[in-house]
Amino acid sequence: MAADPEIILMDELFSALDPISREKLQDDILKLQKNIRKTIVFVTHDMQEAMKLGDCVCLMKEGEIVQIGTPSEILANPASDFVQEFVGNRSLNIRLADFVVPTENGELPANVKPVSIFAPLHEVLENLSEAGQIPVEKNGEVIGSIHRGDFLRHMAQSLKEGGQVRG
Repeated sequence: MAADPEIILMDELFSALDPISREKLQDDILKLQKNIRKTIVFVTHDMQEAMKLGDCVCLMKEGEIVQIGTPSEILANPASDFVQEFVGNRSLNIRLADFVVPTENGELPANVKPVSIFAPLHEVLENLSEAGQIPVEKNGEVIGSIHRGDFLRHMAQSLKEGGQVRG
């Protein structure tokens, strides 16, 4: 960093860390990137990490690029079965962004940790099981919240239309 490079390469930076330290450092990297305003190429095999940290994500298989796009584009339109499997089951067609309600006057539920806009479904459900409303963050900033009732109504409708929940 002292040499002020145009591009910074971070290769498997958090792979040996425990989940709590890893999440904290991911948040720190997001804040650092905002401050230094540099391109960071972040190599990871953790799709959740890529979705949280990346503005643009490149998925590769056997040294070949299989898809490049924003996290939302990749989740909404996987280019192949490989990408679909790698990013996880999206058969319920759930995009968390569709449920985020902007928070008025900064009002958020007390003592409820925000989830990432790219969080896996199981994490969102775990948090909603304990709170009727959970804050949602994108790039380290809270952008709103998700309400349990709205989320469950949509899931019920998706299942009614033939979606499946798989572990």
